[in-house]
Amino acid sequence: MIDDAPHAALDDLSEAEVELGCFVETHEAEPENHVLAVLAARAHLLLGIAYRADHWPEECQREAWRRMAKHYVAAGELLSPFDARALMSPLMAEAQYMQGLGSPGQSHRIPDLFDAWITLDPSNPALYAAHAAWLADPKNASDDDIVALSEAATDRTSATIGVGGYALFFQPLVACRDNARDLYDAEMFATAILDLATLSATQAEVNRMADVLAGEIRSIGPDAAPVALKDTLFMLIRSEMTVLYPNLWTISDEAIRAFVREATDALPDMNDAYSHAA
Repeated sequence: MIDDAPHAALDDLSEAEVELGCFVETHEAEPENHVLAVLAARAHLLLGIAYRADHWPEECQREAWRRMAKHYVAAGELLSPFDARALMSPLMAEAQYMQGLGSPGQSHRIPDLFDAWITLDPSNPALYAAHAAWLADPKNASDDDIVALSEAATDRTSATIGVGGYALFFQPLVACRDNARDLYDAEMFATAILDLATLSATQAEVNRMADVLAGEIRSIGPDAAPVALKDTLFMLIRSEMTVLYPNLWTISDEAIRAFVREATDALPDMNDAYSHAA
């Protein structure tokens, strides 16, 4: 409903507002059900995000901001009675984080809300991607904070995906924080990528992790990129990759071929695998 609205006037979202009421009424019928509370709160947040968008006509923007704030406050009221940790609910923790992230004056709560979310779901890439935008601002997190958070992320995943948490933490951050690459240890990052690829036991994940390494090498520059990144990429291609999925890579087919040729001089049949996948 939000996507299909013309967004010429705020009342274009009136149908979505009515539908939101249905989610709220369903929750009110079972106020102790935290899942229904999350669904109603997320509906509020979707409308809040829609009103916050900058595509509204200038004369509507003040009222749009007021409506945005109203929806974020309402979402907070729905979520505040629940303790995500006590419920062991990543669903609740995510909703509380997203509500805090978009609420004016709530920036001080974000670290605690993120800690609750990551504690309950430490292997979920989505939470690292969501938090990276907040961490991108040096006012929110110092360099020392980033290093400490990366170490905490690594510790949390040690029992499930090895040191993979280190890569999950830094992967989205390098795209939005200017000095993030100066803060990660290349060998640790490469090892974390290897853990994510090999412990998943899927060729799709091997391809995705190889793409992460290839993207880092291209961003830094082939000549300047740490040897650990190159060696790990070539190890993945030579030892772990049995089929290539070019659609899972974010670089061109030509660039993929170049990496494969460099990594597989001793394994020419990999080029045949590429041809079949393409």
